[in-house]
Amino acid sequence: MRQMDGLLHAILFPEDEIDLIETFEMNGSFIHESLTPEQEQWVQQFTDRALACEDAEERRQTLLDMEKRMLEEAQLLFLFHGRFQLAAPPAYRGVGISPHGWIEFKEVWRD
Repeated sequence: MRQMDGLLHAILFPEDEIDLIETFEMNGSFIHESLTPEQEQWVQQFTDRALACEDAEERRQTLLDMEKRMLEEAQLLFLFHGRFQLAAPPAYRGVGISPHGWIEFKEVWRD
């Protein structure tokens, strides 16, 4: 996989840091499989540093620094980078977006 010129792939980054770390470290993920051994090493260092942070904001900033470095080295190129926002009438309860970007209709009810 390291021999390709590029890969167009959609990744939904969840709000949970553990899921984000798995995206970068899990064998089989497109990002992980495209890393060189040196990049794998510094990704491991960043994620270890993030996991060692007791403060959630510091942990988030460490992961953002890792993302920034990957962008600077052109390891990643975001064609679209955004966040979901959801609004629903107040009578509807349980409306939310799953970590995979879907509305969980089975969780929605109306008062």
